[in-house]
Formats: sequence, C-alpha cells, structure tokens
Amino acid sequence: MLTLLLFVSLQSPGDWPAYGRDPGGARFSPLTQITRGNVAKLQVAWTYHTGIPDMSSMSHRPPALEVTPIVVDGTMYVITPTGIVAALDPATGTERWRYDAGVNPHRGYGDFASRGVSFWRDSRAAAGTFCARRIIAATIDARLIALDAPTGKPCTGFGSGGAVDLRKGLRAAPDEFAFYEVTSPPAVVGDLVITGSAVADNTNLAPASGEVRAFDARTGVLKWTFDPVPQDSADPAFKTWQYGAARRPIISAGCAWATTATPARSSRCAPPRGRSCGISRPCTTTSGTSTTPLRRRSLQ
Repeated sequence: MLTLLLFVSLQSPGDWPAYGRDPGGARFSPLTQITRGNVAKLQVAWTYHTGIPDMSSMSHRPPALEVTPIVVDGTMYVITPTGIVAALDPATGTERWRYDAGVNPHRGYGDFASRGVSFWRDSRAAAGTFCARRIIAATIDARLIALDAPTGKPCTGFGSGGAVDLRKGLRAAPDEFAFYEVTSPPAVVGDLVITGSAVADNTNLAPASGEVRAFDARTGVLKWTFDPVPQDSADPAFKTWQYGAARRPIISAGCAWATTATPARSSRCAPPRGRSCGISRPCTTTSGTSTTPLRRRSLQ
C-alpha cells in the first residue's frame, strides 16, 4: 500500500523527475506550502493499493515497498518489487495505466525491493511521438525495461521487445538466479541509461561480477562497461589487488546496488560501490568500496 500525505486543500503540483529530484540527488523541492509550522497538520489525501501479494507465510524474504515516486509533467510513476509499474494522478491517486513486467516473486531474492523508476526524454523525437518520453524501469529479476510514459506500452525498439536482459554479458554470471538482482532506479545521463546491480555475497567463493553498464536510451545497445574489480593490468588500481587476485575466478561481487548520482551540467556519473575486499579477495584498494566518477561516454 502506498500512502501519500498531502494537504486537504489543493496544492499546485511540482515535478520530482528523478529519484533524488535532481540528477545529483539533492532531494530539495522548491515548493513552499509545507513548512515547519504546518507539517503536523498534513492528512491522508488518498491511498493507492499496488497489488503486491501477501507472501509473509512463505519461506523466502517477502517483498518490501521502498519506492520513491517520481512526478513528471503532471503524472506520478511508481514501481513495486514484483515488477508492476503504474502511472497515477498525483492529486487523486487515480491509476492512469499499469504495466506488469511479470516478475516471478518466488525466486528467493535477497533484497526484495524496487526503489524507483527513471525518466528519459528523447530530444530527437517530435512531441507526442510514441516513446518520445520514456519510463525506464529496472526489475528485481535484472531486466531493463523502457515504457512509453503516456501509455505504459513497451518501447519495442529498445532491446528485445522493450527489455534488456542484464544477466547477459557479465564477466562472471551468477550461478543461481537469486544471486543477481537490481533494486535501484537506473541513472540517466544524456542519452545513456546507467545501471549497477546487487550481487549476493557470502554465498560462494565465485559470486557474479558487478559491472556498472551504460545502455543507449533509444535502442538498449550496450555502450560501455565499468568493472569495479580492475581487469586491466595498466589500471593503477590493479596493483592494489594482492597476488594477482583481481583476475582470479573467485574475485567478483564488487557491485553498485544503490542509486547513482549524475550531477547537473556534468558528463560524469558517480556509482557507489561496495563489497570487494575480504578473505577470498586479498586487496588494499578502495576501487570496490568507494564512489568513483565515470565519464558517461567512456570507461574512465
């Protein structure tokens, strides 16, 4: 259940077009109607039922609704951990469209959550053209999906039928389905959609690799890949991995599961990363446990 607190009186709508409102994640709203003096007077204006099934009695972890809605051009967009993307009227909660990605909720996901969607506007497309405005969703089962923002229909020119399988093309594939997932909204920088992943650690000695990858927002074609565990011996960070550990089969799991910052007026993104050094990963580096700025058009 998604509950919003709004004024009983009608307020002017304000856009919240990204997870943190702006690409850098400042979470600052210019709206001034809610203040310290009246915030205690907020009341529930409407409630939207997302349709997440009750799985509290199941043996695996149940889904958790952790979405931060975005609001673009007078429409609110949300996603559930079970892959339901919905467009709502932000003033009334009325559903405008609903897309079900068909996520199997019984695969044993370690962190069963989806924290939001992203918005991309095609600067080359004429206004009103199908998929000129897109909602980009990353599902818990590791698919990147592009939807037409006004209708919720898949953008069939993106990937295969509107989706990209993020499990394909990894340096080290997950040996079990539940060991690789995506829980955070992708970053949008120019015409690129950039996403990381959540990799299960402490499960085996050869977890999946956690590359950060950029895809063309129009076609879904892979544009570049950044591996938190350096594979190029010319990379200064490679030398910080002891005994050549960076290239061992057991070295993976350096991943960017949280949201990626993309500062305004910048050609860089900054994915946060973690979990790459340990007993089976002998290193003195911070390349897998830090925030590293990347140029949006390259691997640098």
